[in-house]
Amino acid sequence: MNTEILHVITEPTKFQILGLLMQHNYCVHALSKKIGISEPAISQQLHILKKNGIISGKKIGYQIHYQINMKLIENAINELLSHLANQKALPDVGADCSCEFASECIRYNNGRRKK
Repeated sequence: MNTEILHVITEPTKFQILGLLMQHNYCVHALSKKIGISEPAISQQLHILKKNGIISGKKIGYQIHYQINMKLIENAINELLSHLANQKALPDVGADCSCEFASECIRYNNGRRKK
């Protein structure tokens, strides 16, 4: 599973940029104004997104307008969901717990089973 894509898109500033790019294709200047951080900072974030194939740019006049590669994001999210669905359930702690909180673990798990 490619966790790098998920890691990149969930970083707060990149996530904010992607949210804006989902609405409209923007250039560095517009993203800078909308988010309230410097153009060099936006450029650094875009560089990482572009390096990972998450966005691409199209030159229009003097500016490059960026757009999202939605297929890549959808594939990463679907892969994550599939991976989570295929995870085996953790064994029940029950009486096997030997930590210092064993009695609390057992009570907690017994309470979960009754619900």
